[in-house]
Amino acid sequence: MRHSLTLASSPQPAKKLFVTDIVHKAAERLGRKLVWRVATHLEALPSPAPASAVRESLRDLSIFLSDEDFAAMAQAYAATGRTANHDGHDGAAHHTQRSSSDGTSPNSSSSSASAVNTAALLEDLCTLPLSPRRRYVLDLVLRKLDPNSTGVISYTTLSREYDVLRHPEVCSGARMEDDVLMEFFDNFAPEDGNCMEQLTTAELRMYAVGLSTAMTDDTEFELWCTRGFCLDRPKLQLGEETGWVVGSRQHSRQSRLLGESRKHPLFSTTYEEYGKDATRADYKRPANGRPQEFTKNVVVRTGGTTSMNM
Repeated sequence: MRHSLTLASSPQPAKKLFVTDIVHKAAERLGRKLVWRVATHLEALPSPAPASAVRESLRDLSIFLSDEDFAAMAQAYAATGRTANHDGHDGAAHHTQRSSSDGTSPNSSSSSASAVNTAALLEDLCTLPLSPRRRYVLDLVLRKLDPNSTGVISYTTLSREYDVLRHPEVCSGARMEDDVLMEFFDNFAPEDGNCMEQLTTAELRMYAVGLSTAMTDDTEFELWCTRGFCLDRPKLQLGEETGWVVGSRQHSRQSRLLGESRKHPLFSTTYEEYGKDATRADYKRPANGRPQEFTKNVVVRTGGTTSMNM
């Protein structure tokens, strides 16, 4: 079940340490680039959902919370009104009747019997781990990828807006553009191995949250968002620019940026051909200063100190 993040009313306690704990455990168990699967599992649940179902969904990802953190999470995101019991009874009345029948206290199993607002939990997982600067630039990326706020981003849109030419390893010539693009989309491969055609904005937010765990400086995260999705300039089209290259290096960025009408001779000719067309008539004696023949009449002196007779 897909639910929008904008409609959720998230509670705002002073600190939610369990949110940071979930993100760090997901980055440790799944990897930083697979943290988005937390959003996939939470979006598959209804909102509100039984707290036990939320806990089992996290356990499927090898994310285990302590009883104290789980109780704090269930209390912070407790759904108001009727809980998600399958028998249709009111949650509070059902829990009170059960507690009085087995002799246990009402607070002993309140976390397992309550319902959790999964939409609010997912919203905090996507926003609280990020600083205001990182949150702002990520909002700009999502506004560009999903201008109509549909909550869904197609792979076609993601491929069109993601710029591999500004990847550091592509700029240095260490990797090809297609390899970087395929690796980027391999990060969003589903667990069952089926082909995905789209992802939600919550999944992309959680992907950015996972990458953010390894970036200590806000500027580094801003640079990744700006260059990765061309927030500062239009994207260079792959193929149009590389088709202009005629030099020995097919993927020379210098030749690509010069363009077809502004070829530099060093990037369009080989070293065997460069300078062969020059004639002595092209040489002009300088009007002022000595002629450029400094070593023409140098006297060769031998017998000096060398590395052999020192």
